[in-house]
Amino acid sequence: MKKLSLVLVCAFAMVFAVSCAKKATPDACKEACAKQAELVKAAQPQEAVADPVQKIADEFQVKMTEMQTAQGADIQAIQTECDTAAANLTAEADKAKATEECTAKKNAKAEEWAPKFAELAAQKDAAVAAAQKAKDEAAAAAAAEAEAKLAACADECVKARCTEAKVTCQIAATNLDEFNACK
Repeated sequence: MKKLSLVLVCAFAMVFAVSCAKKATPDACKEACAKQAELVKAAQPQEAVADPVQKIADEFQVKMTEMQTAQGADIQAIQTECDTAAANLTAEADKAKATEECTAKKNAKAEEWAPKFAELAAQKDAAVAAAQKAKDEAAAAAAAEAEAKLAACADECVKARCTEAKVTCQIAATNLDEFNACK
């Protein structure tokens, strides 16, 4: 009977000691949860996500280069035509007039292309703005989700009455295995 009493007293003392152990504060729990999130993120390889804004800018750069090539071909065709016509001329006045007409034709062709370039630039600006907005919204949603997870984790830590020693151990952990080993 004496042994049973001693065991009961010891068990009661241990339960009392455990229940009286200093509990972690909500701020410490939040810090431990932030550390856990950081360690989980570091442990999981992140895929390189292509920047949607840069992708759109690159696509429009290709379109712009194609348009510039087409415009250059049109102007080169005019220059070739002018060079052929000028080769048949002998008088300096005629050559000067032909050069002037050729320059006017090339300028007219450039003006013909100008609205197309302006339209493409406007399309690019609109697409980049839309992609940036979507990117910002996704980042805001991810941040809000992370904050909600952090708050839920901190609440769970407080409700579970985690000890200050456990939380301190978790905060000091350098990898996920150390974090999980804390008691």
